[in-house]
Amino acid sequence: MIKTHFHEFIGAEVRRGGRMVQIQPRFPHQLWNVHQRTVEGKHRTNNYAEAGNRRIQSEMGMETPTMGYFIDRLKLIQRGRDQAHVRWLQGYQARPKKTKYRLADERILKVIDQYDTRSPIEFLGGVALNFMMD
Repeated sequence: MIKTHFHEFIGAEVRRGGRMVQIQPRFPHQLWNVHQRTVEGKHRTNNYAEAGNRRIQSEMGMETPTMGYFIDRLKLIQRGRDQAHVRWLQGYQARPKKTKYRLADERILKVIDQYDTRSPIEFLGGVALNFMMD
């Protein structure tokens, strides 16, 4: 099952009828791979989604709110987002990244720079260890 999942989402060369055939991934690598963005020091796209999800969970204050409570809290959260957007339009700077995330980004860049000197398992392990959740 893992092998099928890997082939479907990453792509692979497989033998079919005595010849090697390239299986294209379901989604092109350029669509989901954040390697180039990381090297350039840009934000990784999933950081915003993760932060938004954490923020909503903390704002709700409970795991399974009622529909009315959920809607009221979403309106409150949206007002906060609107205020943050207005401050951005006014030219205020966004809060800087927390030190632990900035340091993790620096470590990830070091691992990426050492890509050619590491085995694939060491490389993936080095990157993954910087994504451990608290």
